[in-house]
This record gives sequence, structure tokens and C-alpha cells, in this order.
Amino acid sequence: MRLHASTVPVLRTKNIPFGKLPARKPLKESVGRFEVDGREGDHLPDRSLARSCPVLATRPRLHSPDLSKYSERPSIIGKKKPWHNVSDPEADRIVWDHEMSFNIMEAEKARWKSRGPPPEDFNKSLTRQQHLRAMRTYGQDVSLTRARENLHGPVSVELQSDIDSSPILKPRLWSPRFDYMVPSSSSS
Repeated sequence: MRLHASTVPVLRTKNIPFGKLPARKPLKESVGRFEVDGREGDHLPDRSLARSCPVLATRPRLHSPDLSKYSERPSIIGKKKPWHNVSDPEADRIVWDHEMSFNIMEAEKARWKSRGPPPEDFNKSLTRQQHLRAMRTYGQDVSLTRARENLHGPVSVELQSDIDSSPILKPRLWSPRFDYMVPSSSSS
């Protein structure tokens, strides 16, 4: 069945002029999941950034020490005492070569722990289900108990006699629906 072009409804989008749009609602402050309409003192002007306080105008804003007036402090480490005789050039060269070529990682390898035993064979370890059986919650949890019983399927046949008496399995009686029938024209 084809519809004539004049019977098809035309959907047109109408643009509302900007001046006729409703104004946006002011943003509300949200605390958690709740919006707060207002707080006490909202009608007062915000003076948090005002600089009219006379006490703050006469004092500096940040009190920091002038480091140029302090004396030179000694080093925290202190003076390092040489480990060798500085006047001996041969000892000084040997110590300098050692300091330049010493590798602390190679020296620390002797203190490292060994790798330990090799990893175990996963085929010999417990599965998740077997490990769960060792836990206390396995015997106390109702859902785990039902899941354990359902692994083997039903074990009782007591309810099989009630299967054929279920209303789902009984056929429905079909009767004519008079409200869907077309009324017949009666000739009187």
C-alpha cells in the first residue's frame, strides 16, 4: 500500500530564537550526592579577597629569614679523612684507581640470596576447587553446598510422580474469543 505524498506527515524542526529561550538555572553547590540550595550568609558580599584590613597593610605578608645575614655552616658530612698517605704518590695512585674502577654491584653479589628451589609442577598442585574444600567456609556456605550437590545431578526420584500433574503440561482448553469476532449482520 502506497501513501500519497499529501498524506505523509512532514516533520520539521523549528528553531527557537535565542531571545525566546528560557534562562538557565543558577548552578547549585553539591555536597556528595546532594545539591545545596544555599548556605547561611550567601546574601552577604564576598570579602575574602578584600585588602582593606589596616593590620595587614603595615606588616609584610610573608616572614622569611634573610639568609645573607647568617654565617657559613659547616658541612654535614664533615672533613673526609684520607685512607692513605697523601704524600706517597704510589699509594695515592693505587687508591685513586680503586675508587675509579670499584663496582659496588659486583662486590654485593656475594651477599645476595640464591635463587631458591625451582618452581613446582602445576600438574601436582591443587586445583581451585580442591583448595576450596580445605577451607572452613566450604562446609558452612549454603551456596557452595548447593553447588557441590548440583555437580552430581539429582539423586532422588521421589518427585517424578508429580511431573504429569503439573498445570504447565496440561493442554489449554481453547475457546472462541468473542471480542475479536466480527459482528455478523443480522437480517430481521
